[in-house]
Amino acid sequence: MNAPYAHYNYPPQFPVVMGTEEETALMVNVTGEWEQPYYFAAHLDMFIPTSLCFVANHYSGVYLQNGGLVYAGGSCDEESSGERHIDNIERATPECVNPQQTAMYIQANEHLMEDMAELYGQHTAEKFGKEAIIRIQRRVVDSQGNRKGCHDNFAYPYGDNYDRGYDYRLPLAGYLATRSFLTGAGYVNQDHEFRFSQKIDGLKAVTGYSYAGYMYRTVGAQGISETAQNRLEIRCSDINISTWATMMRLGGVALLMAALETPLKQDILGHLSYQSDDVAYAEQNNAIPMGKDGMMCPDEQTYEVLDFQERLADMFLDDLQLYTDLPLDYYYIAQELKVFCQDFRQVLANRQPLSILADRADWAAKFTKILAKDAEAGSARGYYEHARDDMLFDYIGITAQPDGSVVRKKGYGFKMRDNGAFKKSLHPKDIANAYYNAPLQTRANIRSTCIKDYAVEECTWDSVSVLLKSGVGRRIDLSDPTRATVHKQASKELAEKAQPRDE
Repeated sequence: MNAPYAHYNYPPQFPVVMGTEEETALMVNVTGEWEQPYYFAAHLDMFIPTSLCFVANHYSGVYLQNGGLVYAGGSCDEESSGERHIDNIERATPECVNPQQTAMYIQANEHLMEDMAELYGQHTAEKFGKEAIIRIQRRVVDSQGNRKGCHDNFAYPYGDNYDRGYDYRLPLAGYLATRSFLTGAGYVNQDHEFRFSQKIDGLKAVTGYSYAGYMYRTVGAQGISETAQNRLEIRCSDINISTWATMMRLGGVALLMAALETPLKQDILGHLSYQSDDVAYAEQNNAIPMGKDGMMCPDEQTYEVLDFQERLADMFLDDLQLYTDLPLDYYYIAQELKVFCQDFRQVLANRQPLSILADRADWAAKFTKILAKDAEAGSARGYYEHARDDMLFDYIGITAQPDGSVVRKKGYGFKMRDNGAFKKSLHPKDIANAYYNAPLQTRANIRSTCIKDYAVEECTWDSVSVLLKSGVGRRIDLSDPTRATVHKQASKELAEKAQPRDE
């Protein structure tokens, strides 16, 4: 492994656990037309691989043996008076201790989604006696502007600051409005503009919760113990193929949260350029200052954004440890932020090519590829060619035949990652372990143990009810996300009295 994540007891300023939930952009074609996966969404437990133990909860979805969740979500058809359609497969990682571990479970979920889609494809091809084609895009906005969710969640122990205090809201909104050049997955929009991030364009407000786009929201103490009284949900994230970008996306928010619990908060506020409209500011910052020939043409605001992020990196590296311990894995993320800002400054000055960023940022990898194809063609190609190359970056294709045979194809972003072109690539053994096993340091470990070993009556994020041999349910409280094992007496009772899973 690269940056270690051996520090499980983080200082109190840092999030106590974190995780990510993703919606799946998936379509199926078996009749000659692309359709939403309604049957798939309504019968998720039919398509969980047989190698995995799980508990299906009618209300919240399918809880998996690695502590995560797969569930059916919906989309809102505004033209049908807000009618909600259950057509979306969503998945959430278990509670993780840091960005690298979360990235591991995100990739494990990616593999799970492929495996489930393959089973769905085989079922569909056999049912109709025809070839079934499934298309998955790991992105939050497609070429037509249809939106999916990617939400990063952070449990933290210090009240509802992000709801009430401008001195928290302003830095968080400012950070999210200026991070796109780091964490954006790249997008060719319908106006044929090159954009850093897919999700930033189309935001409606800074905070809120609905089908509209928001930067973030907070969730109160319901279901979370006094160890972690609140949850911060970042709702404007792109889905990254690059592991480096995933870690920067998660780690940047965590470092900011920690810094805002120290006197550095006033320094951060002092370096913010005040904006009357954070959403409009974020959209302005999302335009890549690059011509179709690949030459950069930054303006004053481009450098203002870069200066703010680089100043944050300096604070995290030099000043944060004056007020709290800085774990090594977060020091690494702060260091990477600093180096990337310096490299981006060279690219903006046209002293270095965009390709020097392509080993880290998805958008840079994507547009390096697009510009290289333009060079091969002798001139900048049109919108449709650029949009196609954009979509091929995160494409997963699965074709199933009635005889059960299946072919998978993956886009060039995945091939880059598999070939080690992105920094911080994860070892396949670690991803395989995350596919089957929960983190050992959070409540997901208790949930996982119960699902694998015992007959479970009901499972939620906050509790699991194990069926005893007497026929009575034994509820285990999971309200504390940092508690990884049940108490000694409860563990003994389960070992002696719980009904094993296979009975």
